[in-house]
Amino acid sequence: MNGRVKRPHPSGKTMRELPDFTYRRRRAFWIVVVLGALVVVGLSFAPHYVKSRIAAIEHASPDIHAAVAKDSDAHPGADEDTTQGTESDGADNLETAPPILYGRDEFFVLRVVVHRSLLGSLIDAMPDNVQLARALASTTEGLLRFRMNTRTQMAPLDTATFVFKEGDLKSSVRLYGLRYQSRLLSRTIRAYYYWETDRRVPEYFDASGEAIVPRIKQPPVAEYERVDRRYSRKGRPSGVDFLTEAGVEVTTPFPAKVRRINWRPKEEGRCVEMEYVGTGVFARITRLSSLSVKVNPGEELAAGSVIAKVGDLREGKGNGLRYELFRETDDGEAALDPFDFHMAEPYHLSGGNEGMFAVVKQRLDLDFEEAERRALAAVASEKAETP
Repeated sequence: MNGRVKRPHPSGKTMRELPDFTYRRRRAFWIVVVLGALVVVGLSFAPHYVKSRIAAIEHASPDIHAAVAKDSDAHPGADEDTTQGTESDGADNLETAPPILYGRDEFFVLRVVVHRSLLGSLIDAMPDNVQLARALASTTEGLLRFRMNTRTQMAPLDTATFVFKEGDLKSSVRLYGLRYQSRLLSRTIRAYYYWETDRRVPEYFDASGEAIVPRIKQPPVAEYERVDRRYSRKGRPSGVDFLTEAGVEVTTPFPAKVRRINWRPKEEGRCVEMEYVGTGVFARITRLSSLSVKVNPGEELAAGSVIAKVGDLREGKGNGLRYELFRETDDGEAALDPFDFHMAEPYHLSGGNEGMFAVVKQRLDLDFEEAERRALAAVASEKAETP
């Protein structure tokens, strides 16, 4: 004996004889204790955070239009077509430049320095337009993913300049021009929004006229403005969103057998799940407006069969057509990247569009340069005011 007295449980049972709920109750007790401690710690820091955010908002403009008017008064001549100045002029001094926001005709031009994240920097620049900032960050990151790894290569002190319009909805935005200067990659990524004369939807091109988004071979929609890659929480590709016009026909890229339809209409709209015959790959296509009468579970469809039409974005179902591929494994569904399964190829501006594209590009480049000049002026003004 070691001198210790084992106290029996009030029930007279040993610990091993106690029912499972006793252990669960003790475990739940300690979980509550730990969570309570975390809440107390969080509340101790909350007042400082709230005060800092209130101070930032008090010094911010009430809305984007007021911010534009204020900045335009401070920096006259925003609409002058001038080509003086370069991207590198005073680049080392622009790391401390404040956000630059001004209006040009019906457009807005915004320049920010990335600090914590692109979204955080946009929210700091437009604190009263958080939904607009989120939409702009989402569109921008969707484009940049085809030129860089936005998870590992987007870094503090990068700079981003946007030319955009507010959409019909508060949370929507139309990005017309983007210039992203990456310090880690030591290069500048540009995207220009342009509508080719022979196409149904517009697209984003780089300075050389190559489409930012490569073309997926045999896609479910023939024409689309943009493709946004979707990622799982672990950072793995989990599908794509095709942004295109409502009513565009959706076809099956390969011979397929319909598995099920419309299983979550409230969350996904009308939807189809099918297996590509002989591949072991399943396709899930959601956010549709209507299905073909021949699309029923068990039906076999030839490649190119029209199965539905793209839904209307105003229905609130998200970015147009959603397309996911997966295989079934013992551990559940294993997502596949449509760009790998379908394969992709680059696309260049078609003939006959070069002249007009050059005009659009030149106008947007002038906006980018003007934003740089305003940033330099803001930094110089701050230095002059510093004693």
